[in-house]
Amino acid sequence: MWNEVSVVGAKPGNRVGHSMTLLGERIILYGGSDNGDLPGDAASLTLSQMKWIRPKLHGPAATPRWRHATCGMKDRDAIFIIGGLGEGNGEIMDCQLLDVSGSAGPWHWCRVVTYGEQPCPRADHTATTVDSKRIVVFGGMGTPKSGGRAKFNDVHEARFGTAAAAWDTQCKPCDDLCEAVSITWTQPTVNGTPPSPRC
Repeated sequence: MWNEVSVVGAKPGNRVGHSMTLLGERIILYGGSDNGDLPGDAASLTLSQMKWIRPKLHGPAATPRWRHATCGMKDRDAIFIIGGLGEGNGEIMDCQLLDVSGSAGPWHWCRVVTYGEQPCPRADHTATTVDSKRIVVFGGMGTPKSGGRAKFNDVHEARFGTAAAAWDTQCKPCDDLCEAVSITWTQPTVNGTPPSPRC
């Protein structure tokens, strides 16, 4: 049975196509669209108090987007933001990292340096944290290399490199800039009968 929960604090504005990521006792909201406006903002809902907090975001911001995918880090207060639709509903395929340490903020954008062949631009896909070193992306709709638009049923893996492992020394906010984290994209071999393309 659904029940509307009473919440307090600075509520985010109305939107669709946003993401909600569980990190411990918090749910992190990011992005979305409000009648075509892409605020590119973030907020935290503390579950024990049912209280919204909207921290300031420092550092070079990610491209505002909606219909993206997010996933939390296994052992760090951070979320990855992958793909989605930007201004004019153009597909994006980048990977951004938002450090959400400290419930009251400020939160910090971290630059992500990517290696390997990343997935083609897409939206309405999924991104799942497998362990502290890997993210798996599946499906969505976007622009394949052959052109046009298509639904996907492919699987891609993003694996953290040495920069991510050195988070404690390399990813400290300094002058509103969080040092780079590196990931490497691969397309693993998948056995069995795949699900149909979907978004």
